[in-house]
Amino acid sequence: MGIPPDEFLHRWTFADYQRRAYYYYQNRNEIVRNEWERVRTMVAVTLGVHGSKSKAHDVLPFPWDSEKPELEPAKPMSKDEINEILKNYKLN
Repeated sequence: MGIPPDEFLHRWTFADYQRRAYYYYQNRNEIVRNEWERVRTMVAVTLGVHGSKSKAHDVLPFPWDSEKPELEPAKPMSKDEINEILKNYKLN
C-alpha cells in the first residue's frame, strides 16, 4: 500500500487501516479486472479477424460476468410494518 512505517504505527487507528486497505484492494481488483477485460477484447478482435462470429463473453468467460449487483432494490414497506417500527420508537 506504500505506507511509511511512522505514519502507519503512530498516526493511524485500526479503523483507518481497515478503510484504506478495503479501498486499496478494491482498486487493485478493479485494475486486474480491467486488464483481463482488455485481454478478452483483444482475443475477440483477433478471432473476429479470422472469421469467428463468437462474442467476447463467450470466448473468455470470467467469474465476475455472472455476478449480481451488490444492492438490490428496496421493497416497499406496508403500513403495518411502518406502524410497528414507529411503535418501537414511540413515534406513533
